Amino acid sequence: MAAEATLPAGQVLALASIAMGKIDLWGGRGLTMVSVQEIEAMALLLAAIGLVPTRPGEPAPPAYFPLQET
Repeated sequence: MAAEATLPAGQVLALASIAMGKIDLWGGRGLTMVSVQEIEAMALLLAAIGLVPTRPGEPAPPAYFPLQET
C-alpha cells in the first residue's frame, strides 16, 4: 500500500474481524454496513500477509502471493 499503516496491529485485526462478521452474518446487506476504516483494516491485513495488488487497468500478477507456487 502506498500509505503506511497508522493503526496498531491489534486494531487492524479487530476492525477486519468486525467487517468480516458483518459480511458473514448479513451477506450483501453486511457489505453496505462496513465502514471505510474496516475496509482499510482488511486491505492492510491482506497486504501484511503478502497479497500482491492488481492496480486498475493492469493485468493480474502471475502469482497473488509471491511465495505461491503456480
